[in-house]
Amino acid sequence: MYPKAVPHETITYWVMLSNEAGTCISRDSVTIRVKCTDIYMPNVFNPQAPQSEYTGNFGPRNVSIDLNYFRVFNRWGQMVFQTDDVSYRWDGKYKGEPQPAGTYVWVIEGKCPNGEWIRKSGNVLLVR
Repeated sequence: MYPKAVPHETITYWVMLSNEAGTCISRDSVTIRVKCTDIYMPNVFNPQAPQSEYTGNFGPRNVSIDLNYFRVFNRWGQMVFQTDDVSYRWDGKYKGEPQPAGTYVWVIEGKCPNGEWIRKSGNVLLVR
């Protein structure tokens, strides 16, 4: 069996091997470079889930882009969230009020580390 890694952003893994006696040690690294060809967004989220980096909020999962904007709209086209900070994610509220469960439309645009612009849109299901 071979190890498999599918990161959403460029990452370096370090490996250290040794024999049972610990007398022969070898270290090495491998860098997996991820091209900025997509923006990874979940298709469902629950704001009542325990808060962590990837649960309880909605936003891009590859944070290597220089975000121009990230916007979320309700079903009537009203913008309920907007940011230009890639680490700031929607918590399912608008003006401090929890929004109802349902489908919301998002649009995002940013610049990749290689200088290419990327724009993507889709929808997300907010569940409670």
